[in-house]
Amino acid sequence: MLRNGSFSHRHPENVVANPSFEDHPTIVSSKTSFNNEITSWLPASPTPDFQIAPQVARSGTGFTGIRIYSDTRDIEYIENKLNHQLLRGQKYCFSAYIKLGPSSIPTDAFGVHFSTNAISFNKIEDTDILTHLVLDNEFMTFKSRWMLVQCNYTTNGTERWMAIGSFKPQDEVKLLEVPGGLKESYYYVDDVSLVPIDSESECPCNIDGDQPPTFPHSKTPSIDTEQDFEREFLQMKVGDRLILENIYFDIDKFDILPTSKNTLNRLILVL
Repeated sequence: MLRNGSFSHRHPENVVANPSFEDHPTIVSSKTSFNNEITSWLPASPTPDFQIAPQVARSGTGFTGIRIYSDTRDIEYIENKLNHQLLRGQKYCFSAYIKLGPSSIPTDAFGVHFSTNAISFNKIEDTDILTHLVLDNEFMTFKSRWMLVQCNYTTNGTERWMAIGSFKPQDEVKLLEVPGGLKESYYYVDDVSLVPIDSESECPCNIDGDQPPTFPHSKTPSIDTEQDFEREFLQMKVGDRLILENIYFDIDKFDILPTSKNTLNRLILVL
């Protein structure tokens, strides 16, 4: 399963080509349903989106958006032609940063599939394609900050493509609901990585309460379920803004919902 976390390794090579979606020669603004305009990335299904928004992107200006779950609309997939074919028997650490977009249904269905050739995912129910890594019983709920997901994978030596999306049949997807947004599960994706490692301990899929090593390319720690106000205040400089997580309002109203009380009470203690 994929879990929130971080890892360290001695191998700097990232096998994912154009990992931050910054190479897109013909796209100058956000686009729904991109085709082959993003270098090394292809839509593996209808309608995945490409966003150019430096204020939202984790790094650079570009990132993608895919629908992981919906009762009424297509599920979306993106796939990457890796820099080279993966080495047989080599362990790799997959990681990506994701953020819940304008939707109200976090899921546990975010997954990764490796293949020899590019694959088309029209309807997952019509295929026998299975996931290799899957976010299982872990719900990624944050909308205002990026969440790191990671897991290790041992190759068979034929993989040249990597696909990202939901590989669970719709009736097996577990759902949560948060206030606001569309009744679907739509995630932004940025900074995708696949690097060789020596052992699975360098890229744990399960944290299980243990303190993980530091991820060398990240300025943020692994994502906790509660915001650490005291730490964030100590790191702030004049002019910085503090984004409050888990503050919910009733739709089209300024009334704060009761589910926000825990965050507000913890903030008061720090102030």
